[in-house]
Amino acid sequence: MEITGTVTHQALEGGFWGIVDDAGKKWRVPDMPGPLKQEGAKVRLSVEKITGEISIFMWGKPIKIIDYSLL
Repeated sequence: MEITGTVTHQALEGGFWGIVDDAGKKWRVPDMPGPLKQEGAKVRLSVEKITGEISIFMWGKPIKIIDYSLL
């Protein structure tokens, strides 16, 4: 699956990284690659949905980044 959007850091429960795609959908990234940890960065991602994950975060659907580029 491909996603184009904006990187965001949420300060909830100790903080986590996510993506808000161009349609406004929220995606949580449990293992955000270091180069993408830039608030407001525009990105294009190739991702897989993570299923069965249990999390305290009530924000976005979890994804695993397979490949990425900064725009």
